[in-house]
Amino acid sequence: MGVLGRRREIGVLKALGWRTGAVARLFLLEGAVLGLLGGAAGLGVPMAVGVLAAAYPARVAARVPPAEAIRTD
Repeated sequence: MGVLGRRREIGVLKALGWRTGAVARLFLLEGAVLGLLGGAAGLGVPMAVGVLAAAYPARVAARVPPAEAIRTD
């Protein structure tokens, strides 16, 4: 949500004694946390999809009997 959409919240903070710098730091901190979480989700989601896609082939490969695995066709 942008600054214009949060005018009421900013007004309440200023009425409670928050200084301009403190309000600016709050917005910067929120942006940093959202960016960090978005980056972590962006790195974690493809990894989770890869693990899910490899789960069935890994299970099938693990169940192959040794004699069948080393037998040549």
